Amino acid sequence: MADIILDNIYLILLLPLWIFLIIMLGRFFSVYVNKAVIWSLTLLSSLLGAFLCGSVLFKFNSGIIPENEIPFLKINDFIINMGIHADKTALIFAFVLFTVSFIVQLFSVSYMREEKKNYRFFALLNLFNFSMAGLLFSPNLFQTYFFWELVSIVSYLLIGFEYGKKEKSNASK
Repeated sequence: MADIILDNIYLILLLPLWIFLIIMLGRFFSVYVNKAVIWSLTLLSSLLGAFLCGSVLFKFNSGIIPENEIPFLKINDFIINMGIHADKTALIFAFVLFTVSFIVQLFSVSYMREEKKNYRFFALLNLFNFSMAGLLFSPNLFQTYFFWELVSIVSYLLIGFEYGKKEKSNASK
C-alpha cells in the first residue's frame, strides 16, 4: 500500500483542497449541506492525511524519493517546474501537520457549534492544511514562496474569522 501512496503522493496534498472546494462550492450553488457532513468531511480529511503519511513513513525506503514535476513556466532556457518532492523529513512534518490539525478540528467542532457560518471556518481549515502540505512538499523556491503566501492569507482569514468584531478584525492585521 505504501508503494501505491508513494506513486500517488499528490493525493495527500490534494485531499484537503478537494474538501475545501466541496464545502465552498456546495454553499455557493446553494446546496444544503448538513453541519455534520461538513464536520465529518473535515475530520476525515485530516485523519486520512495522517494515516497516509504514517503508512508511507512506516514502509519508507530512504533511497527512494518520489519527485513529480511538470513544467509551469518556460522562458528560453529558464524553466520553473511545479511538482511534489517527498522525502522522509517532509513526510514526518506532514504527519505532524495532519495529526495536530485533526485535534484542532475535533476541538473546533464543539467550539464552533453555534456559529452561523461555521462552514466557512472549516473550509478555511482545509485550505490551511492544503497550503501547509504544499509548503512541506515544495520542490523549488517558487512553489515554496507561493504556498508560504497562501499560508499567510489563510491565516489572516482564520484569525479575522469574526470580522464583525473590531478587536478580532484588528488582530488579523
